[in-house]
Amino acid sequence: MKKLRLLSLVLVIVLLVGMVPTFASAESTVKYVKTSNGLSLNVRSSRKTHTTDNIIATLAYGTKVTVLRTYSTGWSYIKWSGSSKRGYVLSKCLSSKKPGTYTKVYKTVYDNERSYVSMRSSMKDHSNNIVKSLRVGTSVQVIETYSGWSKISYGGYTGYLQNKYLK
Repeated sequence: MKKLRLLSLVLVIVLLVGMVPTFASAESTVKYVKTSNGLSLNVRSSRKTHTTDNIIATLAYGTKVTVLRTYSTGWSYIKWSGSSKRGYVLSKCLSSKKPGTYTKVYKTVYDNERSYVSMRSSMKDHSNNIVKSLRVGTSVQVIETYSGWSKISYGGYTGYLQNKYLK
């Protein structure tokens, strides 16, 4: 009877230990914020990007973080110095190496035929999505470049401009 109880106890312990979640790595990994555009990175309370309700902090480019867990869905669970908070960030925005200083890229608005071109709210050439008219010769900051379009910033406005209007 005692052997049966002892065997049952060992079996229960083995089952309980097996139910404890395990992580890919017992040690945490130090990484740095490295966004493609040099801007800050949103830290979220959940792994959802379709809402701003879950943003709990923003971390500057180059901030040192500790990755506690990495998910196959492209997210990392992190903590950062100076805060007791923890949250989720996109793994692609983290680098193992400390990034150098981000250099802002500026280009000049250009068009041979018109004096103004339109900054747009989306990468579509419709008259109903004009954010601001930009005078030819204006210098704008290029945040990201896509196929045929660039995301730009000027005078507190952010929008899109066709690449053919930038040089």
